[in-house]
Amino acid sequence: KIFYNFACKDFDSDYGSYLKVDLSIDCNSAKHKLFSMYAILTILVYPFGIPAMYMTLLYRKRDLVNPGADKNISTEAALEEREENEEKFADLLSIGFLYSSYDPSYYYFELVETARKLLLTGALVFFGPGTSTQIVIAMVICVAMIKVLNISRPYKKDHHNIFHEIMQWQIFFVLLAAMMIKFEESKTAGESGGISKSSGFDLLLVCMQGVGPFLMAIIVMISIKVKGKKALEKRRQKRQKKETELTEVNTGRRGSGFVAENPMFKPESKSKSF
Repeated sequence: KIFYNFACKDFDSDYGSYLKVDLSIDCNSAKHKLFSMYAILTILVYPFGIPAMYMTLLYRKRDLVNPGADKNISTEAALEEREENEEKFADLLSIGFLYSSYDPSYYYFELVETARKLLLTGALVFFGPGTSTQIVIAMVICVAMIKVLNISRPYKKDHHNIFHEIMQWQIFFVLLAAMMIKFEESKTAGESGGISKSSGFDLLLVCMQGVGPFLMAIIVMISIKVKGKKALEKRRQKRQKKETELTEVNTGRRGSGFVAENPMFKPESKSKSF
């Protein structure tokens, strides 16, 4: 909402320019200029300062979070080495929320995601708030992000890549619906009807909003099932390893080496003859 401080509406007949979210505030007043300076400071601290901090933290640990950068190793091997680095360096886990969801080669992708959110929530204020231009730019950002996801596939779990792409399409179609409503509002007052005023259009919008929670529930169920299988497999391997070790011990006891190596075994001494 900090960016809305710069969204002013100009009125005709030299009436002036006023803040769109509060028409009682004159954008040319000294009070608004003072708040604009404060808004610029907060923008530097939060919308730009936090991503800059993320970038600094990741850059300092880039060799640990992306161990395969200078090595010709597979993604799986790089992930295993990254997990070993997390065990060796405890402070690495403190920034795990920035890279743990991504492949080692795309450890920086959280910065890309942060930039996308910043563009859609803040930067659009500078492109004609409430106009068709603003909607078109938002749609372009969504399409660009879909293309980036298709090329990079940055998440280490493939269903996360699919889910993220579907969510971008969801945002795109919501923006398309907003464009349709905007277009029909611009028609002459004598025209009536339109697809945006039908009940089917409302139902379609509701369904589009429900796609995200529905897919998230499916992904959570799949993740729980996969984790359960992995846990059972680890238990089975651990039990099998113990049984193998026990078998080896029992086999060694029956062998000839047991008598010689067992310190508890003392052979009977021969009686001396006088």
